[in-house]
Amino acid sequence: MTLAKTTTTRGLQGISGKPGPQGHRGQPGPQGLRGMIGKPGKPGKAGAQGARGLPGPQGQPGIDGKAGPQGPAGPPGIPGRVPTIEEVLPLLYSIFEQWSDYKHARKQEAKTLKAAQEAEAEAAAKAAQVADTIDDGKGKKKKNKK
Repeated sequence: MTLAKTTTTRGLQGISGKPGPQGHRGQPGPQGLRGMIGKPGKPGKAGAQGARGLPGPQGQPGIDGKAGPQGPAGPPGIPGRVPTIEEVLPLLYSIFEQWSDYKHARKQEAKTLKAAQEAEAEAAAKAAQVADTIDDGKGKKKKNKK
């Protein structure tokens, strides 16, 4: 035990005595704040690819049903022989020729219709141009200047 010199409130120096007994322990302090959450780490590498599985067992085949009853006979065909290709070719040529005439007529109709529409549009444009040039006597409106 060491004796230390102390200064009192009056300014006199004296020798301090033994320390007294320890006091009661105080209440615990408030809980501290939670720390920051860390950043997530890098994802791990993918594992090795597993082996392919075996195919499943084959199912059992089903049972075939009975055949149905026979249907009625159809109408009889055209009597005679089937024509040869040489006998059919003239008919085919005439059909193709009529088809090409039909297509040509349709093209001509489309051309005349287009020409009529263009002429009608041109006439309407001329009529609008003539109507724009005619003055109705009112003149232009004057703007108010502020």
